[in-house]
Amino acid sequence: MTRSPDPIGVFYAAHERLRRGCEAIRVFCEDPDLWARREYAEPLFRYFAYELPLVFADEEERLIPALARHLRGDPCFEELAGRIAIEHARGRCLGPDFLRGLGTLARGGRIADAYRFS
Repeated sequence: MTRSPDPIGVFYAAHERLRRGCEAIRVFCEDPDLWARREYAEPLFRYFAYELPLVFADEEERLIPALARHLRGDPCFEELAGRIAIEHARGRCLGPDFLRGLGTLARGGRIADAYRFS
């Protein structure tokens, strides 16, 4: 029988990756020359467009309900669930304009083509 991964470890790893992605966006906004380099935009687009929504769905549909069955009413759990909800709301605020602009850059487009993004 294979051992399932540590759900809390997976959770922390996913949120660390989100934090690094947001930090990369901040750095790139400070140095527009980086956006001209497809190798920077492409992995960020892939993460924010495809991977992040799956992380959110997994946490909302599986992790939080599983934890709630055991920890409902625990103040630490309630705080954690609230923080996750806030993070997900912030992540969803990136919106279609952000993803469209980042996708343009990931496909080798120019920053001028992604003006709504910049």
